[in-house]
Amino acid sequence: MKNFRPAAMAIPILLIILLTTSGGKWPLPKDEDPSPYHSLLNEVATLVKSEYVEPVDPEVKMTGALIGLVKSLDQGSAFFSPEQTRHYELLRQGRLLGIGVCGQSRNGYFWISGVWPGSPAQKAGLQKGDLIKAVDGRSLYGLTHWAMLLALNTEKSQTLKIQIFREGAPKPEERVVQSGWVEPASSLERINHSRYRLRLTRIDRDAVERVAARMPRQKNLQLIIDLRGGGGGDRLSFQELTRQLLPAEKNMLLARKGGRESLGIGSPQHLECRKVVLCDASTVFYGELLAALFKKNQTALIGEKTSGLVSELKLFSLADGSSVLLTVGNFILDNQPIGPGGIVPTIDCNGKMAGELNRLIDAALAKK
Repeated sequence: MKNFRPAAMAIPILLIILLTTSGGKWPLPKDEDPSPYHSLLNEVATLVKSEYVEPVDPEVKMTGALIGLVKSLDQGSAFFSPEQTRHYELLRQGRLLGIGVCGQSRNGYFWISGVWPGSPAQKAGLQKGDLIKAVDGRSLYGLTHWAMLLALNTEKSQTLKIQIFREGAPKPEERVVQSGWVEPASSLERINHSRYRLRLTRIDRDAVERVAARMPRQKNLQLIIDLRGGGGGDRLSFQELTRQLLPAEKNMLLARKGGRESLGIGSPQHLECRKVVLCDASTVFYGELLAALFKKNQTALIGEKTSGLVSELKLFSLADGSSVLLTVGNFILDNQPIGPGGIVPTIDCNGKMAGELNRLIDAALAKK
């Protein structure tokens, strides 16, 4: 398989399109001393226009160029067509039906980092570690993280034919999955008289109110905070949740082009109890920020390294109904950016069975 890199081709393709649609004239503002970079691109684009064996279709190449250009920025940014823009808005509102997997781009395909228990994906035999190669015959290779997610979510329940690579398998396999999965709400579960599990699938107003209304304030309370398979939500809810669970923290900032903003994290009146946090590669966005804060406060972080998908994103609408999703802010803790490499747990349990994980949780909560 050829190692095609659309991001690397983005700017040259744009130049080709501009040349083919402007009579071969250089369309950028004239500069008495153009940089060698612009001169080289101009030279290559002129050669392609005059010598390439096939004609260039400006409409097709423009879309590919825009996708590649934005994708080259980071894994969170993306260019959406008008239809993808509509689907992204539905996904953000929780109005699309999924198959019950979490994941991210890896080796050019969609790598499954987690499968929800009882989901259509689990029933169809999909597993953590599978690479989704294609959906209904359409390859996912080289797509953005968001384009892959949108391919796995539908407006109505429908049958999807999913082709996967599985480690150790001699060839790709096909699974038939019925979409219809809706991400469960955050939950607070009582395990025994003193131990509770808080599962944060989304860090939103529902999660904040659930903690405020149902979290006990008893002595010897033990709290397992499960960040696996979640992390979406909104920033205000994230900040409010930290005030319930974490001490005051002045060194978390949001860095934008216009400067840095202190986020007002935590509170002196937070819930003080023994805590342990579970995370893995399916922990994203605000879940990763929570993992970073708990780790700084010396709470045991058990699991695997998080995804690295954490930044402030903003959707910009374009005139034709398409849009651009851009990273407009990065989160900083103690003058270090959070996210690009993921949050490394203090106790690694990659590949360990459930019984071993429970033993690690017991040991961490027993420490004074």
